[in-house]
Amino acid sequence: MRFLPGIFFFASLFFSCAHDSKPQYLSQNKMKQVIWDLIRADQYVSEFLIKDSTKKKKPELAKLYDEIFHLHGITEQQFKQSLDHYSSNPNLFRPIIDSIVKQQSEAKPYFAPSAGKITKDSLLKHRIPKPLPVR
Repeated sequence: MRFLPGIFFFASLFFSCAHDSKPQYLSQNKMKQVIWDLIRADQYVSEFLIKDSTKKKKPELAKLYDEIFHLHGITEQQFKQSLDHYSSNPNLFRPIIDSIVKQQSEAKPYFAPSAGKITKDSLLKHRIPKPLPVR
């Protein structure tokens, strides 16, 4: 009977610790996709929306970021935690960055006039920029 309170104590300690879960980080492939789309959103705002004087850069970029997080089924908090995790581990973050750099070097522009069509990109599925008028 003396051991009964001790058993309950250790059992409650064990089960309470079992519910403490570590943050779930995004996979390297998912991080690559999200970062790629965020870079493309920055590029889109810098090259196309900034020319529209009625649009402000920061609110438009925030809207795009929210759309990207929704598109990938993640929250901003999940992305930030994963980014902190990967950036604090260079051996894990380097392959992500290297693959993004490679993808950027192989990427086509938003609108290829010679081909007459818009390139496929997960971000552009929802927002297709209008081609600039020819003067």
